[in-house]
Formats: sequence, structure tokens, C-alpha cells
Amino acid sequence: MNLDKSSRLRLGGLLLIAALIVLACGSGTGLVQPSKVSPTTSPTTTTFVSPPTTTLPTPKASLTISQSPAPSPRPTPAPTPSTYSENLYSAGGVRYQNPDMTACTAAAAMMMLNFVAAKSPTPDNESWSPTTSYTTQESIMTYERAHMTMLITSAGTDAHGWRNALNYYGWGNINAGVYADEAFGSYTSAAKAAIIALARTGKPVGILAWAGKHAQILNGFVVTGANPATGSTAFTIQTVYITDPLASDGYRNYGITNATWQSGGSHIAFVPYRETDSPYTDPIDGQVGKTEWYNKWVIIAPIS
Repeated sequence: MNLDKSSRLRLGGLLLIAALIVLACGSGTGLVQPSKVSPTTSPTTTTFVSPPTTTLPTPKASLTISQSPAPSPRPTPAPTPSTYSENLYSAGGVRYQNPDMTACTAAAAMMMLNFVAAKSPTPDNESWSPTTSYTTQESIMTYERAHMTMLITSAGTDAHGWRNALNYYGWGNINAGVYADEAFGSYTSAAKAAIIALARTGKPVGILAWAGKHAQILNGFVVTGANPATGSTAFTIQTVYITDPLASDGYRNYGITNATWQSGGSHIAFVPYRETDSPYTDPIDGQVGKTEWYNKWVIIAPIS
């Protein structure tokens, strides 16, 4: 091929440029050749570390509060009532009325004065010398019959004669006023008055028993509630203790319930007075026995 000079010059320049390019590609400098990876070498593994997992707390389930009805308030227990008791019984002071079956009040008077005298520390019936003598019993019986409001034709004596003997033999004077006869319109008022009198004075109480035909002694009690020594009637009678001068009944410091004392047998129940043979006026209190006592509950009560 025939090239003109100009064409040859251009061709030569192109060849020169190509040669230079070949030389540059084969040297250690210039463009970086990619490294060849050996087929037996595992490629480097890049491990990506996951960010720490934040565990959010599980939300608590909403509490459902059951609105139960408010419990009923417990009732305040009633306070235990106080108990008060007293017993004046003295076994050594007991006197049976036998063999005189009409001398129940005289024997009762003796025992009542003996019980007072046995009290500690000092009895106040200084006129009385404790005794169970039958002779003294009959002396008391004679005095009662001379100072009563009952018909002389009736046996025994009445509440006025019994009261007068207690004051005279115990305190030396019929007008001593230590004992008085009292009448009440109901069993409860009489029973409570008898207990109050015993509690306040420390002396036994005479009871007109058997509807007024017999004498007994209240010598002790047990009550709950108010203290009878204060004069309050706000108490409940639990037990009373009765002593009887009749040997055959055998009531010696005999404990009975309130119900039995009110409505027990005829020889123990405290019932209204039914005797009508006391028509005279008593010089001490100005009362006529049969109108003062009839159909009422009668006691011989210590008042000082």
C-alpha cells in the first residue's frame, strides 16, 4: 500500500501512542490491577453484630377491683354485769324454835342478833350477848307478846312485836329505831328493799313468810348489776339465802333463786301477808297492823 507522506506521519504517531500505552500498562506504577483470588481461599466473611434488643416491660394487666359490700360492723359486746354478794350466816348462832312451835319470831330474833354479833370487826348490838338458850328465846317471846298489836287470843306475835324485841334486846331500847317493819305492794319491791337493807347495814332482814304465819331470815344474797349498798334497785336477784327457825324444814343458809323465792312451795315462797288479827295501833309508828300489812309483802328491815 502506497501512503503519502502525510498519511505515513499520522500512522506513525498513532503507533507511537499505542506503544506508550502498552508500556504504561505493564509497569509497577500507574493503574492498579485487580488482585487475583485463589480458588482455595474462603472469602473474608463480614459479621454484622445486631444491636442489643431492648425488651420493653410487658404492660401490667389492669386490675379489676371487686367492690364487695362493706362488712357489717360487729356489735359491741355488752359489758359483763358486776356481781355483788354478802352473807351474814353464822352456824354457831342458829337456834331452832322447837319445842315451842309458836316462837318462830323469837327464835328468828335471836338468830338475827347472833349474826350481827358475829360480824367482824366489831358488832354494834352491844346490848346483846350471843346465845342459843331456850330460856332466852322464851323471854323474847314473852316480851314480844307484851309489845305487839295482835289479839292476845292469837298464838305467837306479829311484825310489831318482832321489831320491838329486836330493838330492845339488841340495842337496849324499844325506840332504838335500828329495825322497822315495812310493807310493799309487790314482791319485787319488797325483795329488793330487803337486799338493799342488808347490803347497806350489814344486818339480816326478817321475812314475814307463809302469808304472815311464820318468820324467816334473809341472811345473804347474790345480785348482778348495780351495787345494792348504794341504794340503787338496778340489779337482778340471782340467789337469796334463807334461814328458818323451824327444825323440820331444815332451811339453814338455804340458797334459792329469785323465781323460787317468788313462787316456790308454800314454805319457801315470799307471798303477801294475809293475817287480820292485828287490830291495835302500834305506839312506835302509829300504824294498825292489819291495815298496814294485809295483802302486802312485809319485812323487818334494818334501817341503821
